[in-house]
Amino acid sequence: MSAALDFQPASKLGPSLSGEEELEGPVRTQTAHIELLKETEPGQAVQGLKGEESQALLRLLNDLGEKNKTLDTQAVKQAGQIADLSKALKEAQEDIEQIRLYFPALVAEDRRNISELRESLTIQRTESRSINGLSVKSHLDNLYDHMKSIGRKQVRFVEAAKILGISRQRVHQFKAEIALDNRFIILDSESHKKRKLIRLREYYQKT
Repeated sequence: MSAALDFQPASKLGPSLSGEEELEGPVRTQTAHIELLKETEPGQAVQGLKGEESQALLRLLNDLGEKNKTLDTQAVKQAGQIADLSKALKEAQEDIEQIRLYFPALVAEDRRNISELRESLTIQRTESRSINGLSVKSHLDNLYDHMKSIGRKQVRFVEAAKILGISRQRVHQFKAEIALDNRFIILDSESHKKRKLIRLREYYQKT
């Protein structure tokens, strides 16, 4: 054994550092520098740095400041846009609710108007059309009065033609007016599938 090798007892050596412990020091130092930069004004942050390093740091801090201003401006703009969209959405929801509440009433009113218009057009048509010098309405009045006077609840089209003194084809020509007249109703004959009957509406539920 060589006497040149000096061995020291472990008790005289300082504590050994692990790899993690060796890195903790630089990391803590760097973190402390970063926190210091956050709290320090740009002019103060460059003190003690070399010329190029100080200029680079100033540029970085200026860029960060400009970016922060841009982000603040965008945030304000987006907040305004969100407010406008929220207002528009609320108004749209209110409109939808109004439509939901009033739509049935509007539909009912439109149906009444259509019905009244249809009835008005039917009356105009029956009053304007003329058969053998009499309007369709006059023929229907005569048919109703005759059936009531003789106690007939219903007649065939051929019988109605004889009552009115016109052809059966003529009676068929104003079948639509008969169907729309509140005094009459057109029914299928129970004894003949293809035969139609004109019945007084007031007796429709009684037979």
